[in-house]
Amino acid sequence: VVDPELYVENCHKALCNGASIGCRELEAYARDCQNEGICLGWRSADLCPYKCPEGLEYKACGLGCTETCDNYEQFRTNPELCTSPRGDTCVCAQGTVLKNGTCVPEGRCVPCDTEGHYPGDKWNPDTCTECTCTKNNVNCHRLQCTKESGSICERGFKSVVMVGTEDQCCPQYICVPEPTAGPVCPELQQPECGYGQVMKLEKTASGCQEFICQCKPPSECPPVEKEMKKSHPAGMVASLDKSGCCPKVTVDCKPETCPEPLPCPPFHEHVKRDTEHCCPEYKCAIPERKCLYEFEYIEDTDKGGERLRQPSERYKELKSVGDRWSDGPCRLCECKESSTVASCITKVCSTPPQSEDYVYVPEVVNNKCCPIYKRHACKQGVHEYEVGSVWPSSDGNPCINLTCILGPNGEITKQESVQTCKKNCKEGWKYIEPAEVSRECCGECKPQGCLVDGVVHEKDSTWMSNDNCTSYLCIIDDDDQMQVVASTEKCPYLGDCPAERIYQDKCCKKCNSTISEDKRVCTIEAVPLNETVGAVKLYHEEHGACINHGHIIGFNECRGTCDSYTQYDPTTGQHESKCLCCKVKEIDTVAVALTCEDGYFLEKQVPVPVTCMCQTCGSNKKLIGIKYPK
Repeated sequence: VVDPELYVENCHKALCNGASIGCRELEAYARDCQNEGICLGWRSADLCPYKCPEGLEYKACGLGCTETCDNYEQFRTNPELCTSPRGDTCVCAQGTVLKNGTCVPEGRCVPCDTEGHYPGDKWNPDTCTECTCTKNNVNCHRLQCTKESGSICERGFKSVVMVGTEDQCCPQYICVPEPTAGPVCPELQQPECGYGQVMKLEKTASGCQEFICQCKPPSECPPVEKEMKKSHPAGMVASLDKSGCCPKVTVDCKPETCPEPLPCPPFHEHVKRDTEHCCPEYKCAIPERKCLYEFEYIEDTDKGGERLRQPSERYKELKSVGDRWSDGPCRLCECKESSTVASCITKVCSTPPQSEDYVYVPEVVNNKCCPIYKRHACKQGVHEYEVGSVWPSSDGNPCINLTCILGPNGEITKQESVQTCKKNCKEGWKYIEPAEVSRECCGECKPQGCLVDGVVHEKDSTWMSNDNCTSYLCIIDDDDQMQVVASTEKCPYLGDCPAERIYQDKCCKKCNSTISEDKRVCTIEAVPLNETVGAVKLYHEEHGACINHGHIIGFNECRGTCDSYTQYDPTTGQHESKCLCCKVKEIDTVAVALTCEDGYFLEKQVPVPVTCMCQTCGSNKKLIGIKYPK
């Protein structure tokens, strides 16, 4: 359902960037599976453990809301009441819920009274009262003692308490015979005489004395008129009992004389409660298995969510146990078995999603309790990026760029793009990786030489043509512009060279001046090629200093010796000196390629001797008589 390939790739990237375990990527995958209805219990004590406070335990895919004594029944009946998403949670153990920060059994949530008694408890506030707790109600029953049997005995018997009933609310009495055996009389005991009786001392048949109770004379009986006229609590009726020694006023309960209860307010009914008094107490209460609810909230059609009702808008309704209803858009209420007060749960609006990748803003929806959160922009660290923005990856990889786009579903999405470098260079070029400090992703192809007829000649290298008449130089400037500079050798003039001295030297025929006897002969000689590099220099006003970096083919010099002597002149009668030097007889020009300091190329025609001859020394004038080529 959820393709793991993207998450595995992100996990690889996280591990390569120094993360110990890809917990973040595993969480993202489990969360997306949860959104598809699949729960993955993937955590363990060794793999991305989820720490819970003491007393709570971890639960995968748990409800996003905390179960407490106030809400656990609603959440278990209607999980959709919790608007927070499911996920990793900390919960109480099975059968317990949270109350005041502590997990307690579900049956210990609501006490029956302020003394801390809970459903199922039984206790005795005193010896004559027994109380029980059923749900949220306390029921107490008080024992009523009847007239004690055996408290007044006939002559020859006495009243004693039955063994084992001494501590009961109503002890029991029995009449036992007085001891007659033996001549020893018992210790005199004074009985407690009843109403209208007097105590007298008489002698028994055994000859012993004892106290007895006898009726008073009628003249000594107390008057009863005032007692009969006294007021008594409701239901209690006074009557005259003449069954005893003296007339006695008794006050008895006559329920039929109890007054009718006062009327109850709307939605209430009378509840009878038996008490220690004659007439029962009545209180007005909501009917059993009913809840009285006042509607206080209503939809806010202008701003969304809810608002308080005006006093004139409020009203009450009587709900039955099990009924559920809404009070405005944010409250779901229920009438429970255990209370006449409705239990309401207020929807808890989720907080804005905490995301490292997106900025969320709330959007109010009419007739809904909570706003919805939509992506407003992309985020990378503390920086926010609007739709269309492009920024580099945070891991420093210059080949990865992130773009904030609006996806097909209309939701803002962060898209990662990886730049692919083209490293296949054409012949004669080589791919050069970018410098680390450049922050560039890709390098570039740089020329490594000049490609001529399928052969790559390295930078600043020279080579000759097949006929050895032309020298080529490969030049590559700072802008990677390539240029091949050609220099063609100019063959020397051989008009004055004897035929036997002419020889073929590579491209040209030359005059051999190496014969020993010709050392005195002025002749032309080629300058060695390695000495021609850097021989020609000039300064250009726009491009600065310029110089040749390649060999100059046909760069010649005049070398050799000429006669130098004195001769007698008969005309003057003196010896005249003659001094001859090896000088240029005929010149030509050679094209020399120069490279200036700013990379600019230019070509200069440089004069070179073609033939040489011995001429008068000391002449500093321009070459006179020298033959220039036409």
